Parts: sequence; structure tokens; C-alpha cells
Amino acid sequence: MKDRLKRAIKELTLAVSKPDGQPNMPVPKGWLTVQEMQKHYGHRWRHTTSYRAASMAQRGILGRKLILRKSDAMHYREYIYRVLPPSKSLADADLKYLGVGQDKVPKGWATAKQLAERFKISQQAIWQMAQRHAVPSRFYRTQRGLSGVISTRHFQIGPMLRLHDKR
Repeated sequence: MKDRLKRAIKELTLAVSKPDGQPNMPVPKGWLTVQEMQKHYGHRWRHTTSYRAASMAQRGILGRKLILRKSDAMHYREYIYRVLPPSKSLADADLKYLGVGQDKVPKGWATAKQLAERFKISQQAIWQMAQRHAVPSRFYRTQRGLSGVISTRHFQIGPMLRLHDKR
């Protein structure tokens, strides 16, 4: 019974490993593991990198492939990624990822935060001034930190400058 069990385990191990007996499938040239991407991004936690890579793969920026790996104790599956054209490097892919779905904000428009920094007053004062004087505003989809692309209200700078100068 023990011999049969040992033989079955050995057969399974050989079936999982490559025909030449190497325990790991090597990562093909041009593909990146999550650990390599983690070093590139400087993330502290691997799950952060894994989530970002999966999100980029879902948006069609990175290619994703499942490979089988083997450690001393167990077999496990691992995703590997590669940059898809037209991006040439991971840095190019990052720029595309951060810019996906963004609108180009025309010249002469700014967010309440940008205006508050420019006028050195609070954002609340900007919002009240815009509401009181019916300053034209529009929503544009822009990048907001780690939360991604979000619709943000932008105000015309000209009317806001005139109102601020009257204060």
C-alpha cells in the first residue's frame, strides 16, 4: 500500500513538473511576476501589486497568464503579466492605466481645490462663491489619487478671478 502511494505521488510530481524534471515552469521572456512588479512599484504589500496588475489586465493594458510553480512543500499557481502593445514598458502601461477614462480638461477650467490653493482661501469659500454667483461649472473625469478616475466639478477661472478680486 505504501509503495503504491509513493509511486502515485512520484507520478503526480512528474506530471506537474516539466518533462526534463525541472520543478518550476520558468517565467517566459517578456513576462513579469507579481514579485518583480512589486519591486518596480515599491509597494510594501504584494496584494496591492496583485490587485493593480489584475485591474490593468482587465482593462487590456497587460496580458495575464496562469503558470504552475512548485516549492519544497507544495504546488501552486501564479499569474504572470506582460505589457501589451502599444505600451513598450511597464512605465508606459502605468501612464495608460492612470489615464484610462480621463477627460481632457480645457484651459480656463479648474477644480475648487486648485482655485483654493491659488486664492489662498478655503474650498468651502470657493463653493459658496460659485453657488452665490451662479458660476458656470462642468464635470470632468479626472484622476484623484489612488481612488482612480472620478467625475469632479470644474469651475471657469475667469468669473472666479473677477469675484475674488471684488472681495
